[in-house]
Amino acid sequence: MNQNFDIFISYRRQGGGFETANLIHDRLTQAGYKVFMDIENLRSGKFNEQIYNQIDYCKDFIVVLGENSLERCINDDDWVRLEVAHAIKTNKNIIPIFLRNFNRSTIPLPADISELLNYEGIEASQELFGAFLVKLRSMLVSKRHFTLPRFRKQLLFTTVPILLLTAALLFIHFYKKHGEYIQLEQVCKEVVSEMAVGFGKGNILLSTIDEANIEWRKFHAEYVKSNDRLYKNRLKSELITFIDFKLKQISDTANNTLIKLTPAHEELLAKYSISTEDIKGAKMMFDTDLEQTKEYLMKMKYWLSVPDMSWPLQLDESMDILASMDREMINCGIFSFNELILEMPVNVRDVYAKFAPNLTKYTYEMDYSKTRTELEAMQAKSMKKCEELLSKYSVIIGDENKIVSWMSNQLDSLKHRKKIIPVTVIKSPKIDSLKKVVEGKKQALFQKKNELDNKKQELRESYKRILAKCSFGKNEEQGMMWGKIIHLAQFGYSQVLAENKCKVETERLKKEASKAGQDPNTVEPITATISAREVFTEVQKRLDIYQGYNKETDPNVKVYIPAVKRYYQLVGEHKLEPTGILMIGTDNNIPHPVLKIGDVIIERKGRAIDRIETYAKLKEMPSPNVLKIIRIAGGKLSVLTKTISPDCKVLVGMMNLWEEN
Repeated sequence: MNQNFDIFISYRRQGGGFETANLIHDRLTQAGYKVFMDIENLRSGKFNEQIYNQIDYCKDFIVVLGENSLERCINDDDWVRLEVAHAIKTNKNIIPIFLRNFNRSTIPLPADISELLNYEGIEASQELFGAFLVKLRSMLVSKRHFTLPRFRKQLLFTTVPILLLTAALLFIHFYKKHGEYIQLEQVCKEVVSEMAVGFGKGNILLSTIDEANIEWRKFHAEYVKSNDRLYKNRLKSELITFIDFKLKQISDTANNTLIKLTPAHEELLAKYSISTEDIKGAKMMFDTDLEQTKEYLMKMKYWLSVPDMSWPLQLDESMDILASMDREMINCGIFSFNELILEMPVNVRDVYAKFAPNLTKYTYEMDYSKTRTELEAMQAKSMKKCEELLSKYSVIIGDENKIVSWMSNQLDSLKHRKKIIPVTVIKSPKIDSLKKVVEGKKQALFQKKNELDNKKQELRESYKRILAKCSFGKNEEQGMMWGKIIHLAQFGYSQVLAENKCKVETERLKKEASKAGQDPNTVEPITATISAREVFTEVQKRLDIYQGYNKETDPNVKVYIPAVKRYYQLVGEHKLEPTGILMIGTDNNIPHPVLKIGDVIIERKGRAIDRIETYAKLKEMPSPNVLKIIRIAGGKLSVLTKTISPDCKVLVGMMNLWEEN
């Protein structure tokens, strides 16, 4: 007995016990059970005590009871008695099988097997042996095992027909699915083909912006050098002719393609998780690109239609900024298209590949190795670039606003002079001519003011979108909340720079006024459309919300948030530079010998710290670990220099205060 079994069959050879036991053994073995039945020595001679070991291994103990099976159990060395007694002693699952000729003997059973007939048993039936086996198997504790004969039989009589049926169904499903997938590919190819045409027209728009920007630069350089009014008018006329030609050219190439999706197509695309909204929005995106390009050309035409005295001092720079913004907005459409194609069948990419060589003006290229998350990050970076350009343009708008104010003052002065001039003089031809000039300037002024108001409104709308983007809810991850706060703070600092530039420009104008013999105090200060104070007020609000949302999971927020609020306030007031990282806690709240929660570390080992990564890299630098710290307590700021001992093992938690440049 060199293997273990799950079921042990005990039987008496006489009275039909052997035949029944053997049949049970064969059927259970075929069904996958491991069954032990000792027939080697026909159960004669001295009892083999190794059988005890086999009973110990088994979970189930079946005893077949035929005619007079229990009469010999009065003998101490009876095999059946010894087997049954050991099974009872070792608490096996005992199942008596009663044959038809079994006679419950009146002879009392020995004490060690007296409980045998109290176990639930089954009456064996030759006629209904299948039903008997089902009942027997339901009473077993043991589980079936995989056996090769059983597997072959099942494969032959059960599995093979099922596999054949399954194969047939799979073939039908595959044929149907394959046809559906071919249809999906066809729909996607049509969509990509239409969108590729749209990007081809976008390439024309990018080329138009580049050409117009170059022509403007050439025109303006010639215009400011000349004092010949006729020559200047001719330069204007030539540029207007060029602009009109370009406007007609891009209008003729307008994207009239309407990507039509039937309800069946939409259902098919949705089934494969392909965004139908992105497809439907493609035409709107291309139309927006066209309108942006037209607006850029019309802006040029506007400046050519007004007196040059109303031109901003930084007109060339403003046109460059607008051109850069339009280019970036058109270019970033590639990212959305890239995301959409990643959702489509791979074969669709071949359609776009045929168009790609013609898109020479796009600075971004399709990259199928990028994930959707990476593409969204690249698009966000592109939009951030547009926001920075918008911030720069706001300074130019401030400069234009100054010119409008100056022209208003000049008009008021002229009107005042008109009141004190004698009537006889007012009626002179010179005054009539002057009045016409003044009225012309007045009309140009009003037109200019309306233009500025529209631009300011655009800036305001853009600012609202930034605020919405930097808002967050209670269920957002804490790190995501913090990322939105520092993104808004970064925008706030861009307005600090804009305000500084406005101050410099205001001082320059005051000096020019003094040189011209005018009172410099009459020069109206140039101001940015969106103030840094306004932005940092929104930052403060979000810090309060952040503290409220995270006070349960991060008890340290009540310490470091007040310090951060004061820190950002000082940056917004031009009193601190945007640098440093924030200390927010220690491992297991172990006190740090030098740092405190809320400290802003601005230097390590004599090097400026702008990011956590910079701080970490300086760890290996062979010099004393000297830190320069901004510590804000009770609203008061202190700049401290501290040295951390090499023996300090306290781990510190940090957070960035600014985005990576």
